[in-house]
Amino acid sequence: ETHYPTFAHLLHRLGSQQVRNRGTLGGNIANASPIGDTPPVLLALNAWVELANQDGSRALPLSDFFLDYKKTALAADEVVSRIFIPQLADDAVLKVWKLSKRREDDISAVLGAFHYRIDDGVMQDVRIAFGGMAAIPKRALQTEAALTGQPIAKESFQAAQRALSEEFHPMSDVRGTQHYRHQVAANLLERLYLSLSVPNQEVMLHAYAH
Repeated sequence: ETHYPTFAHLLHRLGSQQVRNRGTLGGNIANASPIGDTPPVLLALNAWVELANQDGSRALPLSDFFLDYKKTALAADEVVSRIFIPQLADDAVLKVWKLSKRREDDISAVLGAFHYRIDDGVMQDVRIAFGGMAAIPKRALQTEAALTGQPIAKESFQAAQRALSEEFHPMSDVRGTQHYRHQVAANLLERLYLSLSVPNQEVMLHAYAH
């Protein structure tokens, strides 16, 4: 709640209460689901994992951990033993937005995590990761490049949206079509732009009617 408030808000929506009580962050990573909730956030934060077996351990950037659909860099005798999450710089921001059909007990159709700094009106240290947009949780490297060093302007984000549409080719399934996922991811970039250009208009839903 103190260091990563938007990540903490996401965790309140992860699975069901039973899952939150028994599940682990390491399990969510090692499961390697392309629509798992935490991996995109950890990718945007430049997290590392420690993989261990009886002979020792090795550290690996999380960006190198996911290889293909449900395939990871874990050897057959290794487990995820530790997770290293860098602390946000004082001027850095992390935003996380999840879209799913239900509030609880549902994994994402699309989840976007956005890390950045604003230096004299210019986007810097941009790291963007998505779940639900590829066979693995994945950094949006071309989209990041389109925004890095650019001013907070509609044209900058339109260029980022074009890059996004070219670098991701999501599948269609029961949670959403390829077109839907492309549109949702582009809309999350639009939401980021609006939150930066009109910061006092940020909307985040914290309470729900039952």
